[in-house]
Amino acid sequence: MNVLLCETAHSQLQNVAGLLNDAPGVNVVAIARTGREALKVLNSEPVDLSIHSEDTVDLSRLIRHELRDEVAESVSRVVATEAPTTPLIVKAHQLGFDGILTVPQTAAELAAELKAVLTRRNPLSDHPVIKTLDLSPGALDRRLRYANQTEIGIADLMGIGLADQDIATAMQLSLQSVRNHIESLIHANSLSNRTQLAVLRAIDWSIPDFA
Repeated sequence: MNVLLCETAHSQLQNVAGLLNDAPGVNVVAIARTGREALKVLNSEPVDLSIHSEDTVDLSRLIRHELRDEVAESVSRVVATEAPTTPLIVKAHQLGFDGILTVPQTAAELAAELKAVLTRRNPLSDHPVIKTLDLSPGALDRRLRYANQTEIGIADLMGIGLADQDIATAMQLSLQSVRNHIESLIHANSLSNRTQLAVLRAIDWSIPDFA
């Protein structure tokens, strides 16, 4: 199993790195501390699974979108944390992660948990917290699709927090027309609600280094 560890200088996963080196059947391809480093490794080395610290969870979306489709689809992703919180679990599910890894005590336990992620034995969608919610897996890992420029304008204004009436005024549309467009965007992009639509538009950007 080839593993990439993604962390930052502020949240180094020393325990995970140490356990990975001793974990049976696990090969640490690299430790990446920037998006550029992670992209370089993923595009040039065979990686089965990437492990992310909590503060690289948002960055993982940008990294994934800059990868070739076949590479992005071949790499499983997991968040490593000392104590998973409900917000982190939900966020990881919405960003398309395959699992939450509570850092174990031994290398053998870590290897077993990583194998379970790769074989989809414990999918994040089966977590008790997620099973109580009506959410589409990976909703925030998508690129929005639009039918026309009007929809792009409406999504832009939603992304900066405007209310429907303000959007209608700015776009010179009726309030009902704005609401119809929003419902159409939610449906076309398989989202659960308008909040996801606004968030996706607000984070629909790329780091220049990735261009």
